[in-house]
Amino acid sequence: MPRTKLLQRIIVDPKVWHGKPCIRGTRIVVSVVLDNLAEGRTAEQIVRDYPPLKIEDIKAAIGYAAELAREEEMLRRKYDLKELVSRMPKKYQAGEVRWGAPVGKEEW
Repeated sequence: MPRTKLLQRIIVDPKVWHGKPCIRGTRIVVSVVLDNLAEGRTAEQIVRDYPPLKIEDIKAAIGYAAELAREEEMLRRKYDLKELVSRMPKKYQAGEVRWGAPVGKEEW
């Protein structure tokens, strides 16, 4: 099943679990599925213990976690870039000097 189709199985509704991500059609939060997987339980065991769930729901929870991890990495990279720019000499930040122009060591 394509990732976008899997992720449609996850909902965020302020009326359900205070807006925590849940498996569509259930009140089972994604974190419960992920906690079970982290404890070493198989997808089949989780589905057996939580009858509303299907194997695709387990895959969707993993896919959702992967998306969050990717997003976190993107945020971290964005922050690192902002930090790098903030450490540059002001004339480079303001665009007074062309990018790629030689920079004297004393300017840093």
